[in-house]
Amino acid sequence: MYNISELRVEIDSLSDSYSTDIQSYTKNMYYRSGVEKFKENKINDPAKSPTIRTILEIYNPAQQLQIVKLALNNAKGTLQTVDAKKVEFKNKTKRLNKTEIALHEKYALGIACIILFFVGAPLGAIIRKGGMGLPMVVAILLFLTYHFIGIFAKNSAEDGTMHPFIATWLSTAIMLPLSVWLTYRATTDQGIFDFDSFMQRMGRLFGIKRKKKSE
Repeated sequence: MYNISELRVEIDSLSDSYSTDIQSYTKNMYYRSGVEKFKENKINDPAKSPTIRTILEIYNPAQQLQIVKLALNNAKGTLQTVDAKKVEFKNKTKRLNKTEIALHEKYALGIACIILFFVGAPLGAIIRKGGMGLPMVVAILLFLTYHFIGIFAKNSAEDGTMHPFIATWLSTAIMLPLSVWLTYRATTDQGIFDFDSFMQRMGRLFGIKRKKKSE
């Protein structure tokens, strides 16, 4: 397991290698396409343009067949190299994303321990019914929610559909306002949900609506 400084060096080396491979591959494909040869063999006298619809009309039928076969073979070879490079670049991207995730986890896990503490501790003070079992069940459900959100986000980041920074900090960012709210409710000696006040507000709301209808 790398430490933070080693992970930063690894990310830089992987990123540079990935960029260099893409540039070299694009240059190679550009030269293989033959576009540069059109610049070299440019016709300087366009006054006399031959009445030719296709380039193949210049050659005899036997040469035309050879040219078509050669073009098909080149196209098939190019498609095969593109598919192979696509898989190679995908694996390199996945490795780079995993390394970035490992770097951000060094910070996110430490902060997550503090945030989860401020989630679990207020639950024990707020939930008074059920003894020790009910707060523990609620804490386990919240932890599983945090864990599954993190796994889903990291899998998305490995595939490239989500940025590694967002994927690593997503579950922690979701738990942060919950921990603040639970801590506030516990310090002010309030429950998680005040059912009586909610019913009073709903009764007032429906009472106002009934008065308007009767009027």
